[in-house]
Amino acid sequence: MNQQATLELVPALGAPRAARAFVAETLTAWDVQAEKIEAAQLVVSELVTNAVLHTAESTAISLDLRLTDGVVRVLVSDGSLGEPERRAPPPDPWTAETGRGVWLVDAFAERWGTETHGREGKTVWCVLRIEAPTSR
Repeated sequence: MNQQATLELVPALGAPRAARAFVAETLTAWDVQAEKIEAAQLVVSELVTNAVLHTAESTAISLDLRLTDGVVRVLVSDGSLGEPERRAPPPDPWTAETGRGVWLVDAFAERWGTETHGREGKTVWCVLRIEAPTSR
Protein backbone atom coordinates (compact mmCIF):
# COMPACT_ATOMS: atom_id res chain seq x y z
CA MET A 1 0.00 0.00 0.00
CA ASN A 2 1.42 3.38 -1.04
CA GLN A 3 -0.11 6.54 0.40
CA GLN A 4 0.95 10.19 0.34
CA ALA A 5 -0.36 13.36 1.98
CA THR A 6 0.94 16.94 2.09
CA LEU A 7 0.25 19.92 4.34
CA GLU A 8 1.45 23.45 3.61
CA LEU A 9 2.14 25.46 6.75
CA VAL A 10 2.77 29.10 7.53
CA PRO A 11 5.95 29.33 9.64
CA ALA A 12 4.22 30.53 12.82
CA LEU A 13 3.87 29.34 16.39
CA GLY A 14 0.74 27.32 15.56
CA ALA A 15 2.47 25.29 12.83
CA PRO A 16 3.70 22.43 15.08
CA ARG A 17 0.20 21.94 16.53
CA ALA A 18 -1.34 21.88 13.03
CA ALA A 19 1.35 19.43 11.90
CA ARG A 20 0.64 17.08 14.85
CA ALA A 21 -3.08 17.12 14.09
CA PHE A 22 -2.41 16.42 10.40
CA VAL A 23 -0.14 13.48 11.30
CA ALA A 24 -2.75 12.02 13.67
CA GLU A 25 -5.58 12.37 11.17
CA THR A 26 -3.55 11.05 8.22
CA LEU A 27 -1.92 8.09 9.94
CA THR A 28 -5.20 7.11 11.59
CA ALA A 29 -6.82 7.04 8.14
CA TRP A 30 -3.93 4.82 6.99
CA ASP A 31 -4.62 2.38 9.90
CA VAL A 32 -1.31 3.01 11.66
CA GLN A 33 -1.14 1.83 15.30
CA ALA A 34 -1.70 4.50 17.96
CA GLU A 35 1.78 4.27 19.54
CA LYS A 36 3.40 4.69 16.12
CA ILE A 37 1.22 7.73 15.48
CA GLU A 38 2.37 9.28 18.77
CA ALA A 39 6.03 8.75 17.84
CA ALA A 40 5.42 10.28 14.41
CA GLN A 41 3.68 13.27 16.00
CA LEU A 42 6.65 13.86 18.30
CA VAL A 43 9.18 13.70 15.46
CA VAL A 44 7.10 15.91 13.16
CA SER A 45 6.53 18.42 15.94
CA GLU A 46 10.30 18.71 16.47
CA LEU A 47 11.08 19.05 12.76
CA VAL A 48 8.37 21.66 12.17
CA THR A 49 9.36 23.56 15.32
CA ASN A 50 12.95 23.68 14.10
CA ALA A 51 11.75 24.98 10.73
CA VAL A 52 9.67 27.70 12.42
CA LEU A 53 12.46 28.78 14.78
CA HIS A 54 15.38 28.66 12.36
CA THR A 55 13.98 29.76 9.00
CA ALA A 56 13.11 33.42 9.25
CA GLU A 57 13.56 33.81 5.49
CA SER A 58 11.07 31.04 4.65
CA THR A 59 7.51 31.96 3.71
CA ALA A 60 6.19 28.39 3.88
CA ILE A 61 6.90 24.98 5.37
CA SER A 62 5.80 21.85 3.60
CA LEU A 63 5.09 18.59 5.46
CA ASP A 64 4.90 15.42 3.36
CA LEU A 65 3.99 11.98 4.68
CA ARG A 66 4.60 8.92 2.52
CA LEU A 67 3.61 5.40 3.50
CA THR A 68 5.40 2.59 1.68
CA ASP A 69 6.37 -0.96 2.67
CA GLY A 70 5.82 -0.64 6.42
CA VAL A 71 7.56 2.71 6.85
CA VAL A 72 6.42 6.30 6.95
CA ARG A 73 8.80 8.74 5.34
CA VAL A 74 8.43 12.25 6.79
CA LEU A 75 9.70 15.23 4.79
CA VAL A 76 9.73 18.79 6.16
CA SER A 77 10.81 21.38 3.59
CA ASP A 78 11.52 25.07 4.10
CA GLY A 79 13.39 27.93 2.44
CA SER A 80 16.36 27.91 4.81
CA LEU A 81 19.81 26.75 3.77
CA GLY A 82 20.88 25.90 7.33
CA GLU A 83 21.00 22.25 8.32
CA PRO A 84 19.91 20.89 11.70
CA GLU A 85 22.67 20.53 14.27
CA ARG A 86 22.96 18.06 17.09
CA ARG A 87 23.80 20.26 20.05
CA ALA A 88 25.38 19.13 23.27
CA PRO A 89 22.72 17.92 25.69
CA PRO A 90 21.30 20.73 27.81
CA PRO A 91 22.93 20.99 31.26
CA ASP A 92 19.61 20.36 33.00
CA PRO A 93 17.41 18.29 30.67
CA TRP A 94 14.48 18.55 33.08
CA THR A 95 14.18 22.33 32.72
CA ALA A 96 15.69 23.11 29.29
CA GLU A 97 13.11 24.28 26.74
CA THR A 98 15.22 23.81 23.60
CA GLY A 99 18.10 21.76 22.30
CA ARG A 100 16.55 18.29 22.13
CA GLY A 101 14.95 18.26 18.67
CA VAL A 102 17.61 16.44 16.69
CA TRP A 103 18.23 14.05 19.59
CA LEU A 104 14.55 13.07 19.60
CA VAL A 105 14.45 12.59 15.84
CA ASP A 106 17.57 10.45 16.08
CA ALA A 107 16.02 8.35 18.87
CA PHE A 108 12.72 7.61 17.09
CA ALA A 109 13.70 7.53 13.42
CA GLU A 110 15.20 4.51 11.74
CA ARG A 111 17.32 7.00 9.78
CA TRP A 112 17.19 10.68 8.88
CA GLY A 113 19.04 13.29 6.88
CA THR A 114 18.91 16.54 4.96
CA GLU A 115 18.64 17.23 1.23
CA THR A 116 19.50 20.71 -0.01
CA HIS A 117 17.80 22.29 -3.00
CA GLY A 118 20.42 24.83 -4.05
CA ARG A 119 19.28 28.30 -3.10
CA GLU A 120 15.68 27.05 -2.77
CA GLY A 121 16.09 25.67 0.74
CA LYS A 122 16.21 22.18 2.15
CA THR A 123 14.22 19.13 3.19
CA VAL A 124 14.82 17.35 6.47
CA TRP A 125 13.54 13.79 6.16
CA CYS A 126 13.25 10.76 8.37
CA VAL A 127 12.02 7.21 8.12
CA LEU A 128 9.78 5.77 10.83
CA ARG A 129 9.06 2.04 10.91
CA ILE A 130 5.38 1.36 11.54
CA GLU A 131 5.48 -2.41 11.17
CA ALA A 132 7.83 -4.86 12.81
CA PRO A 133 10.33 -6.22 10.31
CA THR A 134 9.59 -9.80 9.35
CA SER A 135 12.22 -12.35 10.23
CA ARG A 136 13.08 -14.90 7.60
